[in-house]
Amino acid sequence: MFNYLIFKIRDFEGTKDKDIQLEREEELSALALGQETDTSETNVAKSSFVKLQRTDESLRSVWSQAENKQNAYDIDDGVLVHTESICRENVKQVVLPICKREEIMRVVHEIPLAGHLGESKTKQSIKYSFFWPKLKQDVWTGDKETPTGSSKSIEEYLRDLTEKLKQAHNLARGNSEKAQAKYASRYNLRSRENHLAVGDQVLVLIPSSSHKLLKKWMGPTSIIELSRPHTARVKMDDGSDDRKLRQYVARIEQIGLIFDQDNEFGDLHYAPTDTVELDVNDIYKHVMDSSAGLENSQKHQLADLLSKFSDIFSSVPGSATVKGHSVSLIPDFNPKKLKPYRIQIALQEEVSKQINDLLQLGLIEPSESEWAYLIVCVSK
Repeated sequence: MFNYLIFKIRDFEGTKDKDIQLEREEELSALALGQETDTSETNVAKSSFVKLQRTDESLRSVWSQAENKQNAYDIDDGVLVHTESICRENVKQVVLPICKREEIMRVVHEIPLAGHLGESKTKQSIKYSFFWPKLKQDVWTGDKETPTGSSKSIEEYLRDLTEKLKQAHNLARGNSEKAQAKYASRYNLRSRENHLAVGDQVLVLIPSSSHKLLKKWMGPTSIIELSRPHTARVKMDDGSDDRKLRQYVARIEQIGLIFDQDNEFGDLHYAPTDTVELDVNDIYKHVMDSSAGLENSQKHQLADLLSKFSDIFSSVPGSATVKGHSVSLIPDFNPKKLKPYRIQIALQEEVSKQINDLLQLGLIEPSESEWAYLIVCVSK
């Protein structure tokens, strides 16, 4: 194992002799397969490495600990090693002298195949084979040369680097603002601003128990103050309160039937209907009598406008002035028979009424054609 690690260190230093490199790869492969190799070159490399460990001043105290088998240090076949548990497995690490540490850190961190990992992963990669005192400190605060070109000074390099960082920052900010605007528009696609006023009826979200997720909408209650555009103070039984609010909409739960001869309910107001066709004189009279908030000149202008465009404001549907339209069909095409859509009971009377009105106006006519368009009821 240690011959393999020693050759690994020497390979980091590089060699120009390809034949020697191939021989080393064969020996390393044999070692990886458990075969024994004992060449003179291996012994020389091993003795040279042990000598570097012995003469290193930073390892003087480590040797004494290894002789006494303290702090996981040990001497294996003359080589100073350290044992550490990595991923629940005891791994023997060769203790490196100072002259080999910088080269190991450069290879593990800076070469293209290393991936330029961070401090934690770089230290982890080193620990699978090597160890030395203050490994974490050296990996974190290792001396690195400033990557300046031969034609640039350090000041020019830092100035260019600052400019590039500013450009990257502006680009990232622009992309972030676009993405945020897109997310906000999608999130608020169907949201509507809640307009509240003093005196409006609202519901209040109040916890129904000690659990923070158990809340109920309580109310209705009245707004007594608007402290901010989206913050309201409401009147509660135990005092005023600021909580999450939503507008209260009264639900019709029952309907009362009143006959014409009943007088105890007072005057009844009916919903306006548009069943009577008015002529120009009726429209003029209606505008003059009902537009109390307008001046006389404005009333005349409104009446003239309604009279001029009476065909647009009429309740009677008109007809198109364009010529007829024809649809070309494929020869020998058979019409598809479709079942009519089901019409709700509440809308059946209105559908019959509109069909009869269109028949009376001459806009439609009875037909026994195989072509038909299904009736679709749309509420407006």
